[in-house]
Amino acid sequence: MRDTEKLAKTVLEAHLDGVRLMPVTNQDRGEEDFRLIGLDGRDVPVEVTEAINPDFAAASSVLAGRSGRKSHFPRQRGTQGWLLMVSPQASFKELRTSADDLLHAVEQEGVANFRLPGDGDRSRHVAELGRIGVRSGAVHLWRSGATIRVCVTSAIGIVSGDAVVTAVMAEVRKPDNLRKLSSANGGPGILAVVVSENMHLAWSALNDDEMPSTPCDLPAQIAEVWVIAVGRAPKTAVAWRGRSANRWQSVGSVAC
Repeated sequence: MRDTEKLAKTVLEAHLDGVRLMPVTNQDRGEEDFRLIGLDGRDVPVEVTEAINPDFAAASSVLAGRSGRKSHFPRQRGTQGWLLMVSPQASFKELRTSADDLLHAVEQEGVANFRLPGDGDRSRHVAELGRIGVRSGAVHLWRSGATIRVCVTSAIGIVSGDAVVTAVMAEVRKPDNLRKLSSANGGPGILAVVVSENMHLAWSALNDDEMPSTPCDLPAQIAEVWVIAVGRAPKTAVAWRGRSANRWQSVGSVAC
């Protein structure tokens, strides 16, 4: 069972009285992930999907490399450590070949932190870092000494419930999810959307309970959607529930 499936099973069983999510073990024909079995006789198909930022995931993989250590490299010219936050579209080749020289020039100008695009006016070297995909940078004292460490940042924008709706509706409209729930016995079914932490705006809105202003709008194949995310507190998850033409409902957090 995938981690996302385990999380969805935990959340739904915790919040729905008298139900168990039974895994569908034979999925040779693309069957749904679970059957929701209730003490009241309910038998409903449940499909679990993950909302993930593919650009972020791909960039993080490229940055880490096979060794998992390509995201940091020692300074050749400077004596200070730096943390750089970069966009998923950053040029990682240029970062590895040019960042040390550019940061050395930035240090000579007395700059210890910057944020782009705004601070590009302060220094042409900062602006050049922005050109290759750096969004922000700050001097950082690493145990490994004068090292540049690079992290991919997922999004720039406003944390709001609309970001959650956008992420969820992308999963709702996926043909594969609709096919599984429309062809299953007992439909319409339940779609559980697990929002990855790399969908930062949506993940933050879920954790901050920034509820959308628009009602839930679902196709006929889906009776309701559960939106789930790992919580900020360790071993917790948060969830919203949506049904067509109804306002979104926060169902709170659950230990997991």
